[in-house]
Amino acid sequence: MGVFALTTLARRYVIYLVRIAYVAVITKIWTRGSLPEGTNQVVYGKEKVIKHFGSASALFFVDSLVAGTVRQVLRWLSSLAGFLGRIPGMGLVISIVRRILSLAANYIDEGQF
Repeated sequence: MGVFALTTLARRYVIYLVRIAYVAVITKIWTRGSLPEGTNQVVYGKEKVIKHFGSASALFFVDSLVAGTVRQVLRWLSSLAGFLGRIPGMGLVISIVRRILSLAANYIDEGQF
């Protein structure tokens, strides 16, 4: 189990670093119109991630905390909805509310994989 958890964490971390590199490239293209001469997207993104590795790692940690908090709040709201689901006729309303909360969580924490 521990190996699986570490593998999952490492995979999420690598994907997070790739996403940060992607955002760096898109931001540079958006603000300046192009990347510096003699560089491509992969090299530029890699350089930015290496340069800001500490900040990127801290952001990964914060993103993980936010994702855990959002999941916990959704679990709490789901249990509350389950309790209210015992009221006759509330099943459909509760399922709609659960779906809305699930979609809203994706916007609150866009780092869900």
